[in-house]
Amino acid sequence: MSPEKSYMKVVNYLLNQIQNGVYVQGDRLPAERKLVEELGVSRTNVREAMVVLEIHGIAEIISGSGVILKKDDFTGIHIGSLADSVLSISEVLETRKVIEPQIAALAAIRITEDELNELENYLMLMKSSQFISDRELRKATSIDADCQFHNCIARACRNAMLSQIQKEIFSTHLNNETRKRMDKLASEPAADGYWIGDHTRIFAAIKNKDPQQAEQAVLNHINNVITALS
Repeated sequence: MSPEKSYMKVVNYLLNQIQNGVYVQGDRLPAERKLVEELGVSRTNVREAMVVLEIHGIAEIISGSGVILKKDDFTGIHIGSLADSVLSISEVLETRKVIEPQIAALAAIRITEDELNELENYLMLMKSSQFISDRELRKATSIDADCQFHNCIARACRNAMLSQIQKEIFSTHLNNETRKRMDKLASEPAADGYWIGDHTRIFAAIKNKDPQQAEQAVLNHINNVITALS
């Protein structure tokens, strides 16, 4: 089963369990780790499945408490049709992996001094955000700086089409409803400064005008994101 469709394996498994009376209204659905082990899927797939169930009103994601079954009768609900429209985080990351390393390589060659200063400012903001005591504000500040960092690189590649594609991909990755719902199930790594080292290496490669190193640094970063979510 392809990675972007693996979450439907989880959805169908849970629906079957509910139909067979294993779980009834008000029950907490199985923990993420249990489903990962039983079904051989990633944590991301499990979270995407829970989002599908919540969108349909079958379950409710409660931060810090897991997922609660809201209804055990889903007659007339067509899971497949809506599930196909739910954006897969795995699919977005796969697209980023194809596009962004080449953008970074071009930016390393074409970036201006002003853009380099701007890029460094976003990196500094990512670092300084870790000193914000309020977790939600820390997360929002870090994610915004992260987004602006990547958008700045995209502008610096001097290819309007690539820049627009990357901007849309990154905006989707951080802001779509699926991601917001998934964030209830697991804390955003950016809130804990998890990606600062990756971005520091990306910045250094671009500053050194080294396209190969910039390409590799971005590829390593996206692979690290995939690993963290799998």
